[in-house]
Amino acid sequence: MVRNCTPTFVFTVKSNDVDSRVTKGSQLVNHFGKARNFTTKAGLIQNLRQLHWYNSMDPDKMYPRSYKLDEPEDRDAFLDDYRVTSCISFVRYFVQKSEELLVVEKGVKEEKKPDRELLRCYYQPITKPQMLSDISINTQCERFLEEKIHQDIDLATLPCLSTSQWNQFLAAYYQFVHEDGNISPMDPDMIEKCKELLTRIRDVCPQYIVDGTKNAWIVKPGAKSRGRGIQCLDKLESIHSLMECADGCMVVQKYIEQPFLVYNTKFDIRQWFLVTDWNPLTIWFYKHCYLRFCSQEFTLDNMHSSIHLSNNAIQKHFMPAGFRCDKLPDDNMWTSDQFVDHLRRKGLDSEWFELTVPGMKQAIISTLLCTQEFIETRKSAFELYGADFMMTDDMQPWLLEVNSSPSMSQSTRATEKLVDMVLEDTVKVVLDRRDDKQANTGCFEMIYRQSYINDPLPTDPGLTIHGRRVAKPHQRHR
Repeated sequence: MVRNCTPTFVFTVKSNDVDSRVTKGSQLVNHFGKARNFTTKAGLIQNLRQLHWYNSMDPDKMYPRSYKLDEPEDRDAFLDDYRVTSCISFVRYFVQKSEELLVVEKGVKEEKKPDRELLRCYYQPITKPQMLSDISINTQCERFLEEKIHQDIDLATLPCLSTSQWNQFLAAYYQFVHEDGNISPMDPDMIEKCKELLTRIRDVCPQYIVDGTKNAWIVKPGAKSRGRGIQCLDKLESIHSLMECADGCMVVQKYIEQPFLVYNTKFDIRQWFLVTDWNPLTIWFYKHCYLRFCSQEFTLDNMHSSIHLSNNAIQKHFMPAGFRCDKLPDDNMWTSDQFVDHLRRKGLDSEWFELTVPGMKQAIISTLLCTQEFIETRKSAFELYGADFMMTDDMQPWLLEVNSSPSMSQSTRATEKLVDMVLEDTVKVVLDRRDDKQANTGCFEMIYRQSYINDPLPTDPGLTIHGRRVAKPHQRHR
């Protein structure tokens, strides 16, 4: 009955099923062309670096620093980042361990029953040949600070380490931080100096809260979804090995080492948002989202996927650990309402509404603004996207990636409840509101509507630069 009719509403999972060159203007379709500029990991990295031209938001305050490993400049930048982060992580580790030793020593003195075996274990001295001096480590941290506040432009920079020195330092770093090596007690004055150094770094580094002591990173294929090909790694040689055998573009993103945990378990947030127009840019934010938990308790001593990758496509292959809190669901998902109830019991529900949710909205708006010029601005179109966020332990949200055609599988109790709601409300926005601007839009709220942007004047295709070759001066032979 309808095979010869022109459809007026086209809804498909794959964006490639829609060819904007042959669809008519009256046909409403659920995809925009060229959205890969922000729905792929590589595209998102590239465009967020241009955010300062479009928005006052600093991408370092919403997006963990990331690099494209197929580009030489990015590889060099990642190498520098990894090395400096290792130095800062080393200082953090020594401060933490030294304070723990002081607590142990104080406790032993108070009991007046010194456990010599325990103290010998804790106070085992550092093997000097296997690590650099404290001055060298602090020098690299000071050099990082110089670059952050741009003092390196006019002043002589502090000396940088050679490749062999960096390799020597990383070997010592792995020995102590990754293998939990024992350290000798540090002088209290030195601890205070290190604390002061870390305070200065925290003041100029928005992602200080993201880092920890392990210097862990996530390596991902640049354009795949559902967690395919993702690995969590914490050693430089492992990242290089994966990069060399990779097929296609790979990106590396700083792992959030201090995440907000629920019953000592890591999770991420899937947040839906809807775009109904790219000029003027119109964004709708869904008031409900859901959490995806890992099946194992969080630890940085083990980089297994079941502990760190909360994507349902990965976690469905693992059974929840027997020692994980039984208050977490077996299907590893919560609705945002369940999460808010949990926060309310901890007295943190106000932070969710005043910090986390506004932060997610701002991150989405900023991401779309810096990619707007690359998207096909077809009027009779809309698209539902899924943004993935994580929270640091201060409840600040961090955007991980944006997905086109987000999964609408009703595989858990949480999605069974929310998926039907979001699809029905999407129809309310794109169809009901099309005829009636006062129509009910369900749980979607418009968070951004831009003023119309006039198309820029086309450049003259004949514009050229004319010049002539400057001859090299003739040198007279003597």
